[in-house]
Amino acid sequence: AELAAAKRIASELGFYQWNDAVAEKGEDGARLHFGVRAQAVWAIMADEGLADPVGIGADPTSRHAFLCWDRWAEERDAEGRIVRAAGERFGIRPDQLALFLIAAQEARLAALEAAA
Repeated sequence: AELAAAKRIASELGFYQWNDAVAEKGEDGARLHFGVRAQAVWAIMADEGLADPVGIGADPTSRHAFLCWDRWAEERDAEGRIVRAAGERFGIRPDQLALFLIAAQEARLAALEAAA
């Protein structure tokens, strides 16, 4: 399942721009980043049975440390003004994901070499 997930995740690699940067600087001014969308990686891992599916009413969990999901409560100052709105987000630890993809690539190469 992990090899299948890694192959699918690798196909998701590509360029993207942050929405807030595009809004502030325009599409031509916002920098291009390279990587994967955390939600797409989480969905692939869930589809392969390696993480909880998203949207089932419970906080999603995964044993794979390259997948992150955080929720935080609203914070108010002493006068009751909202300092930070409540929210949630998905994230990726790129260094750990890169090593996962490298290991999967090596396993695929070893299988091809053994079959030759």
